[in-house]
Amino acid sequence: MAAAQTSRDKAIAARTDQQVAIQELTALTSHADKVANLTRQVKDIDIQLAYEKEQLQTARTGDPTGSNQATQQFIDQQEQLIRELESQRTIVYGKLSSLSIAASVSKELSKTSAAILAASDALKITGTGVGAYKAINKSTFTPLSYNASSVKEAYFSNRTDFINKVMLSHNQPTVVRSAGDLWTSVLGSKGMIVTSEQVLKAWNSGSNKAQSADYFDKHNYGFQFQYNPGTVAMTYFTSPNVDVTMITSGTEMFNLAGVSGSQGSVAFQIIINRIFDMQYYDEFGNLQNPERYSKRPSNVKEEHDIYNKGTMYDLEYLLRVLMGTTMSSYLRGENTADMGWLPAIPVELHLGKSLRYLGVVNSLNINHMIFNERMVPIFSTVDIAFARLPDYPASGKFSGGGSGGGGGGGI
Repeated sequence: MAAAQTSRDKAIAARTDQQVAIQELTALTSHADKVANLTRQVKDIDIQLAYEKEQLQTARTGDPTGSNQATQQFIDQQEQLIRELESQRTIVYGKLSSLSIAASVSKELSKTSAAILAASDALKITGTGVGAYKAINKSTFTPLSYNASSVKEAYFSNRTDFINKVMLSHNQPTVVRSAGDLWTSVLGSKGMIVTSEQVLKAWNSGSNKAQSADYFDKHNYGFQFQYNPGTVAMTYFTSPNVDVTMITSGTEMFNLAGVSGSQGSVAFQIIINRIFDMQYYDEFGNLQNPERYSKRPSNVKEEHDIYNKGTMYDLEYLLRVLMGTTMSSYLRGENTADMGWLPAIPVELHLGKSLRYLGVVNSLNINHMIFNERMVPIFSTVDIAFARLPDYPASGKFSGGGSGGGGGGGI
């Protein structure tokens, strides 16, 4: 029969548990610091690459005939330097990707009480929203059209032992009717950018639109991430040119939010990976094994687009969300939203169950990292800069947004 545990034994056990928790937290913090350091390295290499490429282009322009031996020697040196920098970037980015995955696994395997509570809460998630998000599950009047998922092997292993240790169910996203379904009944959800419902209604009821525009603007576009971002940077600003003493004394009223200088922002990077898809298409671009997708291409044209465009197939959906329509392309001979510029159209950003924001995508920075033998980009990174707009409720009450956007809270 085991002896009863004394107060001293209990105190020692408690200290031991506390030390284990601190070590786990330190390991995660170390991961975060390393990820931040590698991210800075990648950005520094990108800046240097841009500068060296500019120098190379200037040298080529200055000696178009190639007659200046010194200039040609400089060009050769620049080309070698650029190749070395690109190789260095690939190595650093590979380390960053591996470390990000390791950090995710470490978080999932953490046995601290916080992780246990989080898992317990996750198991209680149902298909019905609560609180301020009660209305986000309303389906919009126009069906959501968004890009196909990647194939199964592009995500974490689907082995049973791996799933039981790391994930609650699976990591491949499931088909949703609207962005409001994300992180409710679907545990493997990925982020999504969708058309704002208010903007969509305005397009479809505007008095000045041409009758011929019906085909182009009655689409509810969405862009689903293949992988959720590892880091999300959020910035808030104060309202400029405000006299604090006049506010506190109550002698003047001010518009404290919504001006251009006080916009908050969200910045993050996502990965688009179509490397594993290509093995399931024949030489004509026809899909041979549709069961590899959770959300498969909706028609033969989408199958051909994945085969012929790679990651640009996904980016076309993102650009359609941001443009709201397509236009005829002179060089590509098709209707596309990829016209080389972005309008200031409000869209909804859904990063998580409680990370839902209304705003405008200010800029996109796309890096095609890997191409196949047909020069189709099959692995790309996308840096997104998102400027937030005030998310006030419609008509003075909570209102679901767009394809499931969260309603704002009244003040």
